[in-house]
Amino acid sequence: MAQPRSKSQAVRDRVASDGNIVVAEHYSAPLPHPQILADYDKVIPGAANKIFSEFEKNSAFLRELQEKEMNAAITRDKRGQWMAYSLTLFAFCVSAYAIYCGAYLVASVSATAGLGHIIGPFLKKSKK
Repeated sequence: MAQPRSKSQAVRDRVASDGNIVVAEHYSAPLPHPQILADYDKVIPGAANKIFSEFEKNSAFLRELQEKEMNAAITRDKRGQWMAYSLTLFAFCVSAYAIYCGAYLVASVSATAGLGHIIGPFLKKSKK
């Protein structure tokens, strides 16, 4: 009775108790093994082409979906940046008007809030 040569071939080379050789292989890929595709073609002519075309359609769909997700994330980030810019500009305008009116406490609070919108996201990013 033959023994496996190494751990990597422990599944590949085995001899059954009746003397027959038992071989097991593992295949992992997005498409079936070429031999399996050939067997599909024997049973149903053109099946391999259908499998390939379906795989291509699914791959194209997934790429398109990922592109849409990335574009949506970019749009969301841009909108957030413009909103932060608008709020900061508004806070500085309120601060300037408060200084003009002599309300220095309101001006300092407004300026601090405006700077907080700018500095806050940078501090959160640097902690990660």
